[in-house]
Amino acid sequence: NMPLFLIYKPDLIPCLREMLACWDELARAEGFDGVYVVGTNVRDAAAKGLKGVNLQVPQDTMRRFFPENYQNPDHVAKSLDYAEVWQRLVNKSVPQGISLGGFAGYDDTPRRGHGGSVIRKRSPEIFQRGMIALLRKAETVGSPYIFLNAWNEWGEGMYFEPDEKDGLAFLEALKAARKDAKR
Repeated sequence: NMPLFLIYKPDLIPCLREMLACWDELARAEGFDGVYVVGTNVRDAAAKGLKGVNLQVPQDTMRRFFPENYQNPDHVAKSLDYAEVWQRLVNKSVPQGISLGGFAGYDDTPRRGHGGSVIRKRSPEIFQRGMIALLRKAETVGSPYIFLNAWNEWGEGMYFEPDEKDGLAFLEALKAARKDAKR
């Protein structure tokens, strides 16, 4: 009985704890049990007044396992394999109760130019296999949510919105993964 909000970079909000306490009070006045606010990539959520943490993907996986691609000080475009990133994503250790995440693709070169990173060879089939594993892992680690990055983040090549190349394939793969993960 709580609306869910996700805040990107909550550490940049100096009055975060006070703001969230105010939101909880307003929500309770309207008959809710408060507001369930999740922060991205925050390790000390409770101290900041957050009720959950989400490890933003694929950025968290890239930062952990491919730092030379993610930090990219030489400003030369780097590329990673989609299947390899998914493998690292589902196999990485995460604390109990953290919200996990999946993604359809990644290419930040439209924003970063030659200093960007591309995850190449994206496919609905790899996504489906990865999501099955991620859904099963979520059960194991008690992940309350799985966030998908993102519906239409065209500027970084992260989108589930149907396109001319894949049509509805990624959405169909998500539907199939949810069914297959329960087996």
